[in-house]
Amino acid sequence: MECGARLRYVWNRAGRQKLVAQDDTHTNLHRCLSTLQMTAIGIGSTIGVGIYVLLGVAIRDMAGPGVILSFFLAGLVVLSNALIYMEFGSYIPHTGAAYTYIYRAVGELAAFLTGWMGLLSLTCSAATGARAWSGFVDSLFNNSVQNFLDDKVGQLDLGSPFSHSLDWMAFTFFLLVTLVVSCNVHCSSIINTVLAVLTTGVLVFVMIFGPIIGDIGRLAAADNGGFLPYGMGGVVTGASAAFFAFNGYDSICISAEEAKDPIKSVPRAILLELLIVVIVYCGAAVGTLCLIPYTEIDLRAPIPSAFAYQGVTWAKYIVTIGPIIAITNLSILGLYAASRISYRMAQDGLLMKQFSYINARTKVPLLGVVVFGVLVAVISLVLELKDLVRFSVLCMLFQYMILAPALVALRVADREKQTSELQEAASSGESALPQANEDRDAPHPRLELRTQGSSESDGVGYKDEDGLVHYTDRGNTLFDPDSPNPTTDSHLLQDPLASTRSNDAGGKPGFGGNTENPNSNGAARSPQGVKTVITTDSSGPSDANANFATELTDTTLLLSSEMSQSEDNTAVSKRQHKRASDARSSDFADESQMSEERFKSRNSILPLKLKTSSGANVGEGCFEITRREFFKILSTKMCLGLLVLVLGGLAVQLGMGWEDLRRANLLAVVSTTLMIVVIVFLCEVVRKRCGPGHHEGFKVPLVPYLPMLSCFLNMLLLVSAADVMGIIEFTVLVLLGLVIYVIMMMTQWKKDGDDSKTLSIQSEETYALLSQEENDADSEGSL
Repeated sequence: MECGARLRYVWNRAGRQKLVAQDDTHTNLHRCLSTLQMTAIGIGSTIGVGIYVLLGVAIRDMAGPGVILSFFLAGLVVLSNALIYMEFGSYIPHTGAAYTYIYRAVGELAAFLTGWMGLLSLTCSAATGARAWSGFVDSLFNNSVQNFLDDKVGQLDLGSPFSHSLDWMAFTFFLLVTLVVSCNVHCSSIINTVLAVLTTGVLVFVMIFGPIIGDIGRLAAADNGGFLPYGMGGVVTGASAAFFAFNGYDSICISAEEAKDPIKSVPRAILLELLIVVIVYCGAAVGTLCLIPYTEIDLRAPIPSAFAYQGVTWAKYIVTIGPIIAITNLSILGLYAASRISYRMAQDGLLMKQFSYINARTKVPLLGVVVFGVLVAVISLVLELKDLVRFSVLCMLFQYMILAPALVALRVADREKQTSELQEAASSGESALPQANEDRDAPHPRLELRTQGSSESDGVGYKDEDGLVHYTDRGNTLFDPDSPNPTTDSHLLQDPLASTRSNDAGGKPGFGGNTENPNSNGAARSPQGVKTVITTDSSGPSDANANFATELTDTTLLLSSEMSQSEDNTAVSKRQHKRASDARSSDFADESQMSEERFKSRNSILPLKLKTSSGANVGEGCFEITRREFFKILSTKMCLGLLVLVLGGLAVQLGMGWEDLRRANLLAVVSTTLMIVVIVFLCEVVRKRCGPGHHEGFKVPLVPYLPMLSCFLNMLLLVSAADVMGIIEFTVLVLLGLVIYVIMMMTQWKKDGDDSKTLSIQSEETYALLSQEENDADSEGSL
């Protein structure tokens, strides 16, 4: 019995989500980073030793001079991932990056596994970088330092994965890095900025002096195969390799909790960092190709060998220092990222709470810095981790791949959450609503208005193909939701039953008096009997459904106290923006206004009290809202799950079965076509359920198509980069993380919390955690 209760507790914990308000900027960390400092963090995390090694391989064996196009193409692919980070970073101004975003959009178990794999990846990469740093420095002294230490200290003979030589230089180096990161973030950011400028400066030096010293004609030399000796296929292959040289912009999101204005700084810094890196990479490739024929490049040291080919030895030593500076900066930022992720996980109760303690003087999570710093130093001393580089690549692609559907799920959940809140507010009698942050130019829901007792065909109200509302009972008035004032155009509107309706008081068609409707069994319509039905058609424009909740939030029903006397005293205004209200004529000054009622998107009927602007009661009615969902037999989670599976199948088909497609194999062509059709269909289903993003800051366009394209490209890279041993390593470590999570949760189980579907954990910040089983009901708990 107790075991079952514990397992139920773990199941409920695994699916709960953390709700983080965008304006929740409280933190014990020091908010001091500007946009430029965050850009320097991104550059320092991106421009590393990889470009100095990768450049030679990409030029000589993959693309030749076409590597310039490869870097540009890789930059575009990386941009598709970066856009997702830009929205998440401006929406959730907290440290943790992918871990925090997945916790918010997917659930606790997926977030823990992401954080777990991220910490492992950062630790392995930092240890590998420390050993590479010692190797570069030792090479400047002809390896005399390591030989001296081996003679004086001795060597190990324990076999793999232990190193044959104890790397004391790497050990000492990373202890110094730990000391730097332990200082306050402002101090370490200054050091990082200086190192980032030096690292970028080395590549800029190559970009400028390469064409000056060398021969720019080498870029398209006919005797070497021209500009594209390997064709466009080589350019694409080079782009897939160059993709990994752009990794590092996620460090900007990790620093979001220490930014002065994360909502603006995070997207700006990511975009600026990518722009600088693309320019520098392409420029360095041009400079290198001008110095040496691409067939003569030394793969171990491509840039130094290019200057040596020209006999410029002084420049050779300048560019040799570049990797040393880059690795130093990468090590600082890697330890910084690991300490912040562990801090956020401890804040959420997924690591020991001691990791969340902030030093009062330096304002940094000191324990996390020291623990991970010493751990990396010890690992770099005794272990050889070159084989774990592929594991780090898989972790990176895994994070990119899961964030794309997570963003789509977050958009859908935000829309459902907003409509649920509106319904709760309506039932509690609230009327004040925040103004929606949206463009006047955004498409609108298609509205259908009719009075009580009327049918959809009686001409009282209908919508045209453009989504404009025609309210034919009010003197043939055409109401454009974007227009601050309704306009009249009698030739656009026809009311086939207008002649059958008369007003006993004045002979006019309208709401007032005892207007008869032959289609309503003679029922009289009066202000007390007004019933307005608003229907959205999910087959309308994309943002029409996306903006459903927000759009109708600002919809008002305006009724005059003289409803039976004048046709100009009743109007429907779709939204109330400042520009619209400034342009509204004085004829509408005395119109009464329905208080802005909150509502639920599905078949909701809300009572209204209709009053004039002077406060006089006109009567009571109801406001009914219905929505026809598109293909609602599939839930959003099911759609996203199927979408990811089909995208994975398409990536495998293109990655491993490309030759079959080139040979026009019937089975390959048919299966690929079917998968593309299914992908487009599922994307369209999800698109009609997505909201526009009810938050300030950057928003990814073309949701879900652009995020799903990003997911597909990452899957394609995963198929091409993964090997059997890498997949085995990745799977084993994921399963180990899963076991650790289950053990942690079962030890946290308490009988008094067993029946609670919404669970709470202690944190110095307040969060709402949702059970996965209650996502549809939006049941909230506090953390």
